[in-house]
Amino acid sequence: MLRQLCIFFFISLVSFSVSAEDDIRYYDVEFILFENTNAQYRQSEDWQTRRRPIETEQEEPVHELGQPYAMDPKSSYDRDAMFTLLPKSQQRLTEEAKLIEKSPNRRILVHLAWRQPGLPKEKAVWVHFKKILGNTGAKERNKHMTATGLSGEHEFSPYVDGKVKVMLARYLHVDTDILYFAHPSTDAVTETTGEIETLDEQVYGDVQPVTKEPNVFLMNQLRRRIRSKELHYLDHPVMGMLLLITPYEKPEQAN
Repeated sequence: MLRQLCIFFFISLVSFSVSAEDDIRYYDVEFILFENTNAQYRQSEDWQTRRRPIETEQEEPVHELGQPYAMDPKSSYDRDAMFTLLPKSQQRLTEEAKLIEKSPNRRILVHLAWRQPGLPKEKAVWVHFKKILGNTGAKERNKHMTATGLSGEHEFSPYVDGKVKVMLARYLHVDTDILYFAHPSTDAVTETTGEIETLDEQVYGDVQPVTKEPNVFLMNQLRRRIRSKELHYLDHPVMGMLLLITPYEKPEQAN
């Protein structure tokens, strides 16, 4: 009798562990962040006054995308699905990316995908990423300024510094906190009139360059409700985001 009870207890314990692991839902999170390059979007608001993200009341956990996730060895979570960066071969928004690249007024800033568990609000983790963008335009402008005797060596590499948090309750919710540091506005001021002219429009003469701080654009949206398997668009005058969250099943679960 005692032996039967021990066997029953062992089977129950194993069954509970398997059931708890099966109850964890995993998702593939993918987004494309792109820029609207039309100048009118940049001038639609005073972005410099909104350059800082909203501060949270307490420090929340943040994971650096691309780094191994620190977790308890006894945890029931799948280590290979804990905020794991996915390769391009597993990205689903490839066709959408091609359409954006063909657009004359848009360019892709960041295209990323990762796998993570669906965590409740109190356990949700910010996924942090940072990408330095191409600097061809700044180098060409710098060469032009140097050739005219207006400036010495001065380069700035635009970059995106952002965080995304996915939460699972009755529905999926997403928070975004993204800063885009774009090319600085470099103007020239004439000594005679004091009028400001852009470098593309001015006639070089007795002028001195005035280099401003980088243009900073903020995309900060909290508690955006998301349906899985549906493509969502997060709007912004300067930037746009396509977001897709897809349930992930491990091969043994699918079988």
